[in-house]
Amino acid sequence: MDDSRTEPIRIVLAGIGGYGIHYVTALVQREQQGAPLRLVAMVDPVATASPVYPLVAHVPCYQDLEACLRDHPADLVVLASPIQFHAEQIRTALAHRAHVLCEKPLCATRRQGLDLIEAQAAAGLQVGIGYQWSFCPAILQAREDTWAGLYGVPRVFRTRVYWPRSDAYFSRNRWAGRIRDSQGRPVYDSVLNNATAHYLHNMLFFLGSAPHEARLPERIEARLLRGNPVETFDTALVRMEADLPDDLPVVLALAVSHATASLVDPDLEYRYSRGRLLVQQGILRGELDGPDGSVKEYGPVTGPDPVADKLDAMLEAVRTGQRPPCDIRTAYAQTAVLAAIQETAPVETVPEADRVITRRDQATWLSVPGLEAVMDRFVRTLELPDSLQAALGFGLAGENGLL
Repeated sequence: MDDSRTEPIRIVLAGIGGYGIHYVTALVQREQQGAPLRLVAMVDPVATASPVYPLVAHVPCYQDLEACLRDHPADLVVLASPIQFHAEQIRTALAHRAHVLCEKPLCATRRQGLDLIEAQAAAGLQVGIGYQWSFCPAILQAREDTWAGLYGVPRVFRTRVYWPRSDAYFSRNRWAGRIRDSQGRPVYDSVLNNATAHYLHNMLFFLGSAPHEARLPERIEARLLRGNPVETFDTALVRMEADLPDDLPVVLALAVSHATASLVDPDLEYRYSRGRLLVQQGILRGELDGPDGSVKEYGPVTGPDPVADKLDAMLEAVRTGQRPPCDIRTAYAQTAVLAAIQETAPVETVPEADRVITRRDQATWLSVPGLEAVMDRFVRTLELPDSLQAALGFGLAGENGLL
């Protein structure tokens, strides 16, 4: 960190509960260590409910970002607020001449994303979107190696993430699993736009052919399932294809769920013509084909502080104007794919008779028998089932049309 700046960077934090807890902890710790930054104000209508509120009880707190920035000009606004507020709050921060670090995802809809791209360009300020893998040194080094042709041409990207969630997760707030909130604002909260949004984004990020670039696929097909009490879905099987000049399309297979009995942490294989990249147990490594089968260890994809890399990048953006590794244009690819799936793909509902309910850890958990096998088969063969209803062997008595 370059400490030559004489004035500390003024930071406003919106959202100090949930993921915002990490930002409170990081900012307080850095201030105490003498870093040239200062948390000048916060925005959170329920700030006192946050377990870290005592750490920042002395900091002015507002209900509204507009009012906050009128009273407390900022160099950087950090947004750890719910999805439905991202677009509005990014525009507000830019209007007040502040750079922005917004937690993922960028926003809910494609129209919001395109409007934000225009707003950022007009403001001439930096807006980082907090997909932490996109700020991770191991990921960035591997991307540079793929651009340099070390692994050859991309062929097939596979990703599995099976993260069971209890009833407490789906009732954690009033917008969890909702298409729109009570005020009609689009949320599109789902397994694919929240907990596992990182892994959809990362596939598109590695398809990008230049820094800050993520690639939109030409074709998208999805199978969606709803077992838990949500409006959106808690399971997604997504098959995408991206065209390459003078070569076969890249195939991307993504399987994510909150309704499995077993846990599978992010398990990635990105196959190229001369090797592959793997993430297993949180470690990224590259393997080259050939007699020697050389291996390159890139290291962990997440560190002990989940916000350190992206916060450092945005502090550098404030000081120098340097573009962060993942900004609005980069993150828009995930938003566009997610919105296309949310707005057009059919959702199948698991009938009550086929739901397995268990009690453990003082919570209730729902799982769907056979779901892991169906998802594993898809990732292995790259063939989507005609319907999850048929693949799982039960008659679905729910919605099966377009959302």
